[in-house]
Amino acid sequence: EDVEFSACFSLRNPFPVSKNEKGKEGDISFACLKHAGVSETDVAYGDLTIATDAKCACTQEYWYRGGWCDGISVYWRELTEQDRLRPRSYEEAGAHDHCAMMAAETLRPGEKSDLRFVLSWNVPNNYNSRNPFQDENGKDIIWKNYYATMFETSVSSAVYALSEWDRLFDQTDAYRKAMFESTLDDAVID
Repeated sequence: EDVEFSACFSLRNPFPVSKNEKGKEGDISFACLKHAGVSETDVAYGDLTIATDAKCACTQEYWYRGGWCDGISVYWRELTEQDRLRPRSYEEAGAHDHCAMMAAETLRPGEKSDLRFVLSWNVPNNYNSRNPFQDENGKDIIWKNYYATMFETSVSSAVYALSEWDRLFDQTDAYRKAMFESTLDDAVID
């Protein structure tokens, strides 16, 4: 008899003014959690993304907004009583909202499968807080973190990670093996 199973990844938006948006890029489903209270050039700006390349995926942009424990209670009830996450979206920004992404697979006896999720983040802007460099108006000079020059958003890096998964895994594993099979001191390897 076939068995359907699912895995769910929930994430809390860490920003005080939060906006969550779901999307799809090719075969990759994602939810992007943004700081909606500042501009994208502000040092406080950031975004996080959860993504999956599962063929059967659904995203709930927001857990239920309610009082005290309503969010987790409604999420758990919906997760355990339904086959898929119920779509939920809010127009207005919230505060520290949660989202959830579910990936499902149906397998025949003896079959195996993997469900992959990626969590990526993007806090692109930085400044020297210890020894500030300031412009002629006394404002801190802001620069982009290195990864932000390669990936514009956390969606970009999540899509890249899933699209290049096999190559990235193989190269990481080759590096790991080279380190642990070397004659380097244990302190270096650790």
